Amino acid sequence: GENYQEIVHSHAKYSPREIQKAAEVLYVLVHARYASSPRGLDTIKRMFQNNISNGGKEGRSMDDDWMDGTIEPIFGRCSRIACNGMPLLPIGMSDCYDIGGKGGVGRRAMRYCPCCREMFYLWESKVDGAAWGTSFAHLFLMVQGSEVFGSLLVRARRERNSKIHHDERTVQQTRPTIFGFPLHPSVY
Repeated sequence: GENYQEIVHSHAKYSPREIQKAAEVLYVLVHARYASSPRGLDTIKRMFQNNISNGGKEGRSMDDDWMDGTIEPIFGRCSRIACNGMPLLPIGMSDCYDIGGKGGVGRRAMRYCPCCREMFYLWESKVDGAAWGTSFAHLFLMVQGSEVFGSLLVRARRERNSKIHHDERTVQQTRPTIFGFPLHPSVY
């Protein structure tokens, strides 16, 4: 009908490349919004649990399976020795999509370690960090962290307070925030 023709003609001024880019931006921003929602957080929790049920051994705690490498975490492990292979979570440096593509590697999705609170670049990542946003990792740890990581978070807090992580040579740690609001250190 007439409405279809109006839509076709109104989009004719945009190239297919521009339309594709707009769809990509929309997808990334919707993904970040979903991932931070209660349903999205639950989905990621279930992904971790499915990974555990498919790779874990009977009669062992989830922490044992994480630590001995029986289960490979979805987003990788922290490479720092003091973190004992802590599972990583995705995080972005910004909540805004890099439309011009000029942000380079710094705008790609990174991985966050809850133990040392450092962010790591993964060179194979092509996803803009806005797909996860700056709050997802901290929100996930606050809401689902104890259920997914169990005593690993308690151990991480203890390690963080030890001399190992207060070494002057370490990289500056990330200050945990959710939607721009800083979190109290006791949260996780």
